[in-house]
Amino acid sequence: MDEGKKIREIRELFDLSRPQFADKTGISVHTIHSTELGRMKCSIETLRAVQKAYPQFAKWLNEIPLEDGDGQSTPEIERTRDRLKPTGTDTESQGK
Repeated sequence: MDEGKKIREIRELFDLSRPQFADKTGISVHTIHSTELGRMKCSIETLRAVQKAYPQFAKWLNEIPLEDGDGQSTPEIERTRDRLKPTGTDTESQGK
């Protein structure tokens, strides 16, 4: 998956508009829009800004394999956790 699609996936995971995501990351709305649509190649500065705002996705953004206990995640994992929380079947809430 290209970086633009990954950025959009993170933004949508948190249900943020492009202006809200721009405020959170310091990236211009134009850059977010163009990168998400593939009209602009994702710059290293843009990637770093997203990683700074959402450090839990740094490995995923850089296509580095996640390891247990490293504090890293993916939007897919986070969506699954959110679906499991209401059922009480997530492992993080057990025993609390």
